[in-house]
Amino acid sequence: ASCSASLGGRFAPPERDGNIISSLLGGRGSVRPRGALLLRPASASAGAGAGENGWVVRETRVSSGSKREYAWLPGSGGALVELSPGSDGKGSGSAGAAGLKERGAAVVQRTFFPDGGREAVSEDYWGFSFWSFVKSAVSASTSVLGTQGLLRAVGVGANASIASSAAINWVLKDGLGRIGCILAASIIGNKFDNDAKLFVFLGDMMYELGILLEILAPTCAHIFLLVASFANAFKSMSYMSRLPPRAAILKSFAVRENVGDVSAKANSQDVVSGLFGLMLGIQVSFFIGTSVWKSLVVFAVSAAIVAVSSLKALSGLRLNTLNRHRLEIILDSFVAGRAIPGPKEVNRNEGTLASWAKAFKRSDFTVVFGASAKHVRGGS
Repeated sequence: ASCSASLGGRFAPPERDGNIISSLLGGRGSVRPRGALLLRPASASAGAGAGENGWVVRETRVSSGSKREYAWLPGSGGALVELSPGSDGKGSGSAGAAGLKERGAAVVQRTFFPDGGREAVSEDYWGFSFWSFVKSAVSASTSVLGTQGLLRAVGVGANASIASSAAINWVLKDGLGRIGCILAASIIGNKFDNDAKLFVFLGDMMYELGILLEILAPTCAHIFLLVASFANAFKSMSYMSRLPPRAAILKSFAVRENVGDVSAKANSQDVVSGLFGLMLGIQVSFFIGTSVWKSLVVFAVSAAIVAVSSLKALSGLRLNTLNRHRLEIILDSFVAGRAIPGPKEVNRNEGTLASWAKAFKRSDFTVVFGASAKHVRGGS
């Protein structure tokens, strides 16, 4: 059987009776099915004028699960006619509502989640996405309070004589903050690959610390440039600390090598959570007003929620690559004669803050990543 992709395309019915299922591939050389066609003989109730020699084509999208039915009738000249949900005269109202709900779910699926649904990502993707959404929304809400504090400290709303000074200080704090970010990057170097979970958590906490300094800025307006520069430096270092490990985490979710799709949908989720957090922060700012103490109380609650959400998001990860901590867990099991644990068990034993946990344990040796041959030969 052959069928055009467009609605009004020409359709040649199969020469023999029975059901036929045909996979629609995503393109030449692709092995990932995007949908399926189910062909069955049409009954008299399947559509207007459908005789016993007619055929009904049911199209199912794998990504969203949405279904559509088309009828091929002997007298239609080979054209496909779409059947409405209530074309058989049974429950047209409820079927129409169900169809609208189904289409809405399909739009949400295509916009915010990878194509293919649960089959396209690993099972730890959903928990990580949920807690990341909560974390981003709460953090965005408190950033409104930080921006409000900076504007008050820099003198917005004061007389025009300090307008030029406020503009210069605002630009300088961004420049000095980015310089601090560059220095931090040179110090951390390739340590991002050693413990991705730890650096994501540190990035979340550094962003909250930057917001705290912004909230406190009105209380020390005489040193605004220093405080604002440190706040901007912490927020810049937060992005630097989270982005490299986040790329590795998103890659671990892509079971179909669909890293681009997973990353794009993660960005869409971040945009929505950020907008939701901004609206929430604006409402909270109306309640708080100009009180620094009220802002600090709200910040304490939101920072605790961000910390818990970050730990929950990271604790459920199942990374399939080896770092120092996961390799030690596998080697310990091998030396002890136990069965080699799988990725899920290894990640659970590793924990979220493995590097901090190891810092309080005594070790008989030190692992150095990227050591030169001279370093190894010298034994130092």
